[in-house]
Amino acid sequence: MDEDATLGICTRNRSKEKDVAIVGDAYYECLSNGNAEGIPASSSSTDWLVINENKYLNAKFGYCDTDRGDTKNIADIKSETLKDGESHSFKCSIAKEVGNGYGKWVDASTDIALDKICNRDNEDATVTKESVTYVCAYKDESSMYQWITSEL
Repeated sequence: MDEDATLGICTRNRSKEKDVAIVGDAYYECLSNGNAEGIPASSSSTDWLVINENKYLNAKFGYCDTDRGDTKNIADIKSETLKDGESHSFKCSIAKEVGNGYGKWVDASTDIALDKICNRDNEDATVTKESVTYVCAYKDESSMYQWITSEL
């Protein structure tokens, strides 16, 4: 696929802020010429680069990092339409042992349903809704804090 034909020409002037787009099943970012491999800084040309979902969300919402902290309030939850065409809710979640300063935008739909944010400040907290108990836990596979159903 020719990204320029679908997304428009990616130029230095266009890329004042992070310019991202969704085409089909991929996320794209318009790189400034200083960031694009093989393109000299003096060039006005840049390129579209395929990026992952979290980079796309960082461009839309701002970086999820330790300076911002984890999401503390329901009002801090952000929504964005993703490549599946559906709107999703996200919170900034930080790993248990923050090493590199960055967190990750993770699904916040359970936080919204429970009307309570799960973050490192309330690890092991429980909420019961409709006879199901949820525990705020550090999920190893995602390396972030999320509500999980209790196995009790």
